[in-house]
Amino acid sequence: MQKKRVFAVENITVTAMLIACQVVLGNLLQVPMLGKQYNFGFVPIALAGALMGPIPAAIVGGLGDLIGAHLFPAGAYFPGFTLTNVLVGLWCGFILHG
Repeated sequence: MQKKRVFAVENITVTAMLIACQVVLGNLLQVPMLGKQYNFGFVPIALAGALMGPIPAAIVGGLGDLIGAHLFPAGAYFPGFTLTNVLVGLWCGFILHG
């Protein structure tokens, strides 16, 4: 029986695609509703947590927020939001990974 590696080529590729999805869904696809704007940036983070575990989900959350904040700036960069996305990835990975 082979040991499942976290940083296999397939996992790195899926992580990169989920980071791209997180940037798009978190910054470009926004739904205005009741005076607020909602986005779906948590979906790729939760999907990474369910498929690959907490560490790749934290990477998707952190890098997705960092790249999105620099590609689509809306004010000054605040690292607390990046930390929050990393923690969401860890939480989703611990809860959803089976």
